[in-house]
This record gives sequence, C-alpha cells and structure tokens, in this order.
Amino acid sequence: ILVTGAAMGIGRGLSECFAKEGANIILVDLPAQKELLEAWAAELQKTFRIRTWTFYRDLTESEGPEQLYNEVVRTVPEIHVLVNNAGICWFGRFSEMPVEKLNAMILLNCLACAKLSRLFLPAMIERDEGGILNISSVSAFQPVPTLGLYAATKALDEYLALACHQ
Repeated sequence: ILVTGAAMGIGRGLSECFAKEGANIILVDLPAQKELLEAWAAELQKTFRIRTWTFYRDLTESEGPEQLYNEVVRTVPEIHVLVNNAGICWFGRFSEMPVEKLNAMILLNCLACAKLSRLFLPAMIERDEGGILNISSVSAFQPVPTLGLYAATKALDEYLALACHQ
C-alpha cells in the first residue's frame, strides 16, 4: 500500500491501520520530512513486523508524480493500493490568498492526485485487483466561505474516484 503524506496526520494514521492488518507500506512525503518518515517507517517495521519503503518527493513539482511513480515501480514489484492523502489547506479570504499557496494547493490536491491515480491504475486494471483511496474532506460537500478553493480541490477527489471506475 502506497500512502502519500505519510509522515504525519491522516497519512500516518492510515499507514498504521494498514500495517496492523499486515500490509507492507510504501511511505511518501516531502524531502524535508525525511527524518520523521524514516523513524516512522522503522517503528512500523518493528511493531508490526512488516516491510516499509520510504520515498521523498515534492508532488507539486512539474514531474514530481511521474518521478515518484518511476522510483516506486523500480523498487516495489506491485502496488495494490494507492492512498492519495498528501494535501494542502489554506483558509482565509480568496482575494488575500498568496498566489504561491493557490498554485501549490491546486497542484497537489488536484493535479498530483490525478496523475498518480492515472499512473498506478493501469497495472491494477491489468491484474484485476487493487484500489485507489482519495482522501477528501467534508468541505467538498459543504464548502464554507474561507475554504472555498480548498473545498473545490477536494471535490475533485470525489469526481476522480468516478473517473477511475469508468
């Protein structure tokens, strides 16, 4: 199981849940999270007697998802489940949102999620086995004024799930 954004929060929690069930885990996060992610990988291995792999990639970079995919498939023979968890949230008035935050939120929450799904899905279809879990937000269903763009990016996760089934 590959989990993006695995160093903390929901990604960390999900990776622990999967490890408890005996799944081997591919943990992915930003290069700046290397120390934290390495420690978490070691803890999962020791506690649950599973195998872990760690990868570090900024998925907002133009070729970040493709580079991650290529690194992972060279190292791990089969990915059975992709968990698109990595995400960015910024709240506040849209008119005051820093452009770099707007850009990063759309690139990570939308484009990286779509690219990773598209890259890993064909092997799952070929094996007739696998799954993609896109971590969304209740904001996708009932946005609030200061989370409008974030809600829109998380709504894509819902539509992307439908696209993967077509």
